[in-house]
Amino acid sequence: MNTIRVEHSGHIKRISLNRPEKRNAISYELASELLAVTKEAESDGTRLLIIRGEGQGFCAGFDFSNFDDASPGDLLLH
Repeated sequence: MNTIRVEHSGHIKRISLNRPEKRNAISYELASELLAVTKEAESDGTRLLIIRGEGQGFCAGFDFSNFDDASPGDLLLH
């Protein structure tokens, strides 16, 4: 995972959005990684997800600069 960090502790999973240089704006890559981690949490016994942002802010919204590579269907899914 390049844009998020995941820590496990018992039934708790901590997810850190790790794009502080972009104020953790959600890119296509970050959205894909976050979706994969949440799907994994549905089946691995996780009871609590804690989501935080690295750096000065939680999340600045969406970063559309890399969404050009995604199909409209992919964008709709995310």
